[in-house]
Parts: sequence; structure tokens; C-alpha cells
Amino acid sequence: MNFRKVLSIGILLSSFIIPFFVLSRVSYNSPMDETLIQQLNEHATLLSWLFTGIIGFISFTSLFIALIFENKLVVAANTLKRIYFPYTFNIKDLKNAYINYDTLTLEDRILNGLFYSFIAIGIIVSTIWGVVVGFYTQFRLSFELDLTLTSMFVFGIYVFWVILIFLFFLIGLVIHQIRFNKNPFSKGNLPGIKKITDVDFLISQEIDIPEFFSINYPKLIFYQNPPVENPSYELNIELPLGLNNLRFLIKVYQNQKVVAKCYGVLEDVVEYNNIGKDYTTNITTNFEKDLYKSLLSNNSYGELFIYNDQFQPVARFFLKKTKLSEGNFCYTMERKIEITGKILDKGIFLNQENKPIELEITN
Repeated sequence: MNFRKVLSIGILLSSFIIPFFVLSRVSYNSPMDETLIQQLNEHATLLSWLFTGIIGFISFTSLFIALIFENKLVVAANTLKRIYFPYTFNIKDLKNAYINYDTLTLEDRILNGLFYSFIAIGIIVSTIWGVVVGFYTQFRLSFELDLTLTSMFVFGIYVFWVILIFLFFLIGLVIHQIRFNKNPFSKGNLPGIKKITDVDFLISQEIDIPEFFSINYPKLIFYQNPPVENPSYELNIELPLGLNNLRFLIKVYQNQKVVAKCYGVLEDVVEYNNIGKDYTTNITTNFEKDLYKSLLSNNSYGELFIYNDQFQPVARFFLKKTKLSEGNFCYTMERKIEITGKILDKGIFLNQENKPIELEITN
């Protein structure tokens, strides 16, 4: 629980306690002057009417605004579900879902202002109306059963005052829950954007991992750079939607043999001020010419593995070679593959150097 949430809960609880604390310090002895008593009665009646109107207006306004924001959370929760199970999505849809979710769950200054204003008004109204109740009753409580008209009126005054305090507290609690993105469909709060851009968190939520990474996966892209007479050969890796803690391994096959491996762990690659941006990095600008030509000209394909934080595979895919333009090609998603047998590639991550992504030529 972060500091802001603890502070918000503390302020909410104080709004319930402060009126009782103040009222316990007020003297309710009636003055002897009848004229002054009459004036106090008139003032108390006027305050009651004024605060009745204030309570009605504030409660209606607060609930109306809270319902608007609650609807926003419903949309955010549905968007999150689509992110977890993106069955009809392409990469553009997934990017838009992330961007929309980030917008829907951002901290809202209007709601923060409403919360603190409502708490302040609640404390003032509860306290002043409590003084009015004390003026009429002196808070002389009796636990004996008395069904006289006078006792029922006094009991009604106490009940309405207690209902007022609980009404303010409950509406404040609703606003507090909305401020911290309470999930309207389940326990707990909606995760922040930092969590749902973390692969470890996504895996822990039991999302449809193969479906998610069949849409957003690291792609090997090969380029032939000018000049034409003496070109250089470049290898880039692109992740269409940046994610942190993505552990992957791509094997490139030719003639049923692994000729190259590209693997790594992506950390701190998400730009939170620009959610939806891709992550692209250069692996090498000096890729082997013979291997490049061979991969381009001959039949080759790829295999992609996604791993959890224990370096156990959680998804496996077949990648096909796709020509982009003259001399340029990449390996794109073809289909999912069932994970079978023992996967013996854990060691390459344990022996990985400080580079986030490494290339290993095995031909």
C-alpha cells in the first residue's frame, strides 16, 4: 500500500472522528436569558434548513460525479480484460488498448479535489449539525425503553444526525475507492500501466500468454545497407509494443539445423510518457555476408520461445521468413507450437553477459 493511499484512508477516517472529538469539547449548558434562547432556537432552525439543502446538493453532485468516474473504471476493466485475452486483436488494436487503459487509469486532479472538498464539507456539516443536536438534547442519552412522543423525537434527532455522518463517510469511501481505480468486477484495484507492461506481472495474472505474444513478439529484421557495390548487413530486433522483463530466444533454422540464436532479457525499455511505442534496437551492423545471403536465398525459418522469471518456457511459436524488399527480410509469426519435451536453453541466459540482447552464430 503506497503512501498516497494510506494518507487518503487516514483523512477519510479523520472525517468520521473529528466531529465527535470537537463535540466532546463543546459546552451545551443553556443560557438563562430567554431572549438569547429564542435567538439560538431560530439560528438552529435556520442552520438545519441550510445544511439540509447543502447536504442534498453536495451528496447528489458527488454521487453524480462518482458515477461518471465509476463508468470510466468499467471501461478500463473491460479494456484490461481485452488486453489479457486479445482474441480478435491485431498489434494496432493492442497498442490502442494500452494507450486507452493508460488514459483511463491516470490520476485525476478533479476527483482528488472533489474528495478533499467533500471531506472538508463533511467534517464542517457533521460538526455544526452535531452542535445543533447537542443544543436541543444536551446529549443526555438514556438506554431505557421509553416510547413517549418526546423520547421518539429525541431519538429521531440522533438517528438523522448519525445517518448524516455515515452518509458522508460512505460517499467519501466510494470516492476514495474510485480515486485508486477500484476494479468494479472483482476484489482489489486495477493494475497500473507499469504493471501491465511488465511481462512477469502479465504471466502471474494467468493471461492467454500464447495469444498475447502471437500479436506482440520480438521480430528479427535483416537489412542490406548501401553502397550496392560493397554493402554491409544489419540485424535489428523490433518489439512492436515495448514491454519490460521480456525473456525470449529466437532460433533461426536452415536445412533443419540451428544456424543462429538471438536471445536476451528486455529491462526498462518502456517509455511511460509514450505508452504504445515500439522498442527497436540494433544487434549488429556487421552480420556475416555468407550467412545473410544463404538465409535470404534458401529456405529458412525461425522458432521463438518466451520465458518466465524462472527461465521456463511459457510460449512457443513457428516463424516464417518474409521478404520486405529487395535484399531485406524478417521472420514473422506463422503459428503457435505446443511446448513438449525438455527445453535445454536455460543455460544461455545464465551465462549471458551484460548485453541485454546477444547474437550467437552456430553454423
